[in-house]
This record gives sequence, structure tokens and C-alpha cells, in this order.
Amino acid sequence: TATSRPMHARAARSALWPRRSFLSASSSLDCKLKLPIHQQPNTATSRPSFANQSTTTAIMPSNTNDAATSNGLLPEGYEKITEGTITMHYPQSENSVFYNPVQVQNRDLSVLMIGMYAERRAERMWVTRKRKEVRKRMSQEQRSATAAVVDTSKESKLERKARMAQFEKDLDAEVEAAKVSVNFTKLAQESATTNDGMSIFEALAASGLRSLRYWKEVPGLRTMVVNDLDPGAIDLARENVIRNGLEGALASEGDEHNKDDTAATTEEGNIDPLKKYNLRPPGIKLQVGDATHEMYMSRVPPTLHPSQYNTTQSKYQMTQYDVIDLDPYGSAAPFLDGALQSIVDGGLMCITCTDMAALGGSHPETCYGRYGAFPVQRSGYLQELALRILLYHVSIIAGRYGRTIRPVLSVGMAFYCRVFVEVWDDKAGVNNLSLSHGHLFQ
Repeated sequence: TATSRPMHARAARSALWPRRSFLSASSSLDCKLKLPIHQQPNTATSRPSFANQSTTTAIMPSNTNDAATSNGLLPEGYEKITEGTITMHYPQSENSVFYNPVQVQNRDLSVLMIGMYAERRAERMWVTRKRKEVRKRMSQEQRSATAAVVDTSKESKLERKARMAQFEKDLDAEVEAAKVSVNFTKLAQESATTNDGMSIFEALAASGLRSLRYWKEVPGLRTMVVNDLDPGAIDLARENVIRNGLEGALASEGDEHNKDDTAATTEEGNIDPLKKYNLRPPGIKLQVGDATHEMYMSRVPPTLHPSQYNTTQSKYQMTQYDVIDLDPYGSAAPFLDGALQSIVDGGLMCITCTDMAALGGSHPETCYGRYGAFPVQRSGYLQELALRILLYHVSIIAGRYGRTIRPVLSVGMAFYCRVFVEVWDDKAGVNNLSLSHGHLFQ
């Protein structure tokens, strides 16, 4: 980007250090580009090809009347927009709810990445339960076999360590062998009707088009919270819900949580770590609200038993989300602190920043104020550095709460950055966070 601002020859510029290109996927995760099963309630249709998804806009003649909507026609002053599996009638007035047709690729990519995350999540939950089951059986078998042959009380530390290492190795081998016969795509899809289903929070929903696409195209989605500060946006989202035949999927009004205070205990008396409490009601919830307030009020881990927090938390705090999507107009920086507290351990954050003027070097002082780093002006890699600055900033905020991030996919295109990161509770990783950061001198 060419500007008249002089370059600072030796200015220290913070950025995330690992070498990734501006369009990158973490090789440590299973990010092969395959499509998850299309979630179509009460239909047998298959998921459309990602490569062929597009937006079509049809502006109908203006001789229609107000009764056209009830007849399935387009009313005057509206245009019909079809994107993925969702259709909406969008008002053409200047003061209408914001909709950006340029971001179609962003939304297509988000559907794909969240669908893949749903499969990884289903696999993790299955492995956790399977390991617990196999460990219990193998422990019983080992105790029975050892008691008849060896007196374990006379074992040396090295012998015990070797025996436990072999035990873990056999456990891992059995679990890996069992994974071969499991269809995690189907497992993720079936979880939508159980407490294992995902919850997604779209903080700045506008017309709700993205949220409705998530509901119909992402497998395993149990709760979809559509939030916007503009009442007109939620009204339009409600119209789109009805227009797409999803009014039956609207969440029931009333209790915010499905309260379940019964402790799920194992035979050993321990609380089941996968048992979930105070879940939001299933379905699509439309709400007018401040996104940061909603996230700050959603910081209770879903696996935390009610007996482990006080009555004030139980009354006012809600459970964390599995996926949070931030796609603001401009920078996502004001929303990151709340989002990184309201995401579950292992959850997925989808973050868009459209302030490339700041991240790209045109306004380095603004970039430093928002992200704590200076971009390199007039560089040939402004999008890559913008991604590194954004990831650096997210990792710093996550570290405040004993969490680390794992980038899954980072994309810099046109006028925005889009990153998909998994967030993990990892205090040891926070202690080593400085090893993942570096400084660029130019």
C-alpha cells in the first residue's frame, strides 16, 4: 500500500512468529477440505457443493403490491437474495439492515469450517468417552491378572512406570482401532437432537442470513443465538426465519436454561466431565441485545455443576458457547475480550476484521491502539502481517484467562481478514506463549 507516511527504519513490530502464508491451515489439525453432511430437518436433500454455492440477486418488477408476499411473490421495493440454502427478501431502501453481498465467500467458508469443527468436536467427545470405558475395563482385567501372578506392592518405581506406560500404549491402540469403524460425520449430525449438540452465537447478525445458513447447513447444531443491537435487524431476521419455513425451529420463550441440577456421577463417585448443565433451549433464538454484554454474561462452563458456583452466578450467568462468530463493521477488537471468556474449552472462534487500512499500514498508530502492534508500511506482505498481528492480539487476550489459541485457518483477502481459531484452557501453554511471539525489524 503506497502512502506518504515515512517508514520507521528500526521500529519493533510485534506479530505472531510461526511462518504461515496469508492463506494457511494448521497442519496439526484435520483440515482436509471435505464437506460435512448437510443438516436438513425433515428433508432428504444433500448438501450443495461448496464450490458451486453463490448468491443470486433477482430484482423483480415494481408493479407488485403488498399482497404479493402472501402469494409467494416479491413485494415492491424488495430484491430476492438466495445464498446457499437460504432465501430472503431484502429491502432496497438506503436505511435498510446491512447486507454485504461481497462477503458471500466469507459465509461459504464459515459454513465449511464450522461443519469440519463439528466433526472434530464429535470425535473428541467420542474418544473421551471411549477412553474412559476402555480404561475401566482394562484396569479391572489388569488387577485380576496381576493379583494372581505378581505382588505389585513389591514393584520398583521403574517397574511400575514401565507397566503404566505399557498400559497407556495398549489403551491408545485399542481406542485408535475402534475409531476406524465410527462415522464421525453422522455422529456429529445426530448430536443435534441431544445435549451434545453445538451452540453458536452470532454477535452481529444483521439480517440473520448467516445464522440461518448455519442452522440448515452445519451438522450437529442444537442452539443458534441470533443477536443484534438493532431491533429492525431482528425483525428482518424473524421474517427470514418464516420465509424459509423455520418458524417451528424457534426456541421456546421462557426459561433461559434447561436446568439440570442432578449430578451425573460415575461408580467411583466422580462427576461425569462430559455431563452438561443449564443448557440453552434448543432451536433458533432471536434477540435484541448488546453483543459484549451477552458474552460477558455467558461465562459459565457447561460442564460446571451448579453446586460449584453461587446463586448469583446461577441467576445471572449463562453457559458458554461452542462457536462464536464475530463479523463486525470494522475491527473485532472491542469484542475479543468478552468472546474469549464466553467460549467453551476447545471452542471455535470465527473472527473477521475489515479495518485493513489500519492492519495494512495506512494508519499504523490506529493499528497499535487496537492491536498493540505496528504494521510495516508499503510491504509486499501486508495481508500476511495483518493476519499475524490479529492472531498475536487474540493470543495475548486469551493468555489473560489461562487460555491459548490454535489457528485452524487464516485468510486475508480483498478488504478483510478472517481467522478461525480453537481456544483451549492451557496454563502450561500460556507460560510458553512468549516462544510463539516474535518481533519484525525493518
